[in-house]
Amino acid sequence: MAVLVAPTVAAAPTFLPCLAATADGDGLRALFGSENRLIRTRERVVAVTFNAAWNDAGLDPVLGGLARRHTPATFFLTGDFADRYSKVVKRIAAGGYGLGNHSYSHPHFKDLTAAGVRREVRAADRALRAAGAGGALTPFFRFPYSETTPALISEVNGYGFADIEFTTGVVDV
Repeated sequence: MAVLVAPTVAAAPTFLPCLAATADGDGLRALFGSENRLIRTRERVVAVTFNAAWNDAGLDPVLGGLARRHTPATFFLTGDFADRYSKVVKRIAAGGYGLGNHSYSHPHFKDLTAAGVRREVRAADRALRAAGAGGALTPFFRFPYSETTPALISEVNGYGFADIEFTTGVVDV
């Protein structure tokens, strides 16, 4: 079986157990060293994920639809978004959804130095924590624009994050 990672949400409590069920049984560490768009598991699951960087427009209908359908999800938020919309971060966390790191300011990572990558990842992590992500915070990172390289993935893995990308196109709400 495989997890298809699509641009919508997978809650930390629901998604993390499926990582423990990865084909090799290594869980999170099995995801290090690679761009993860499809994760082999023993279960039949789909991960629904959303990215948020610019504003909170459209969030109410998304959260309402997920709640009505009892659908788990993970939201990848930028640190800047978390700083500006801390109430939204708390709402997502309170809804039982997972929260992933999507950088602080959504830059093109290929243009950053190693120090710039470190600043982006760590600043976003601090902002999410300060905004109230709490136990909803996952060890997942999604590169802005899905621009990954083996070297960038290795850097992000070094900070304890697995790169989780998506398999279908992005839809702006």
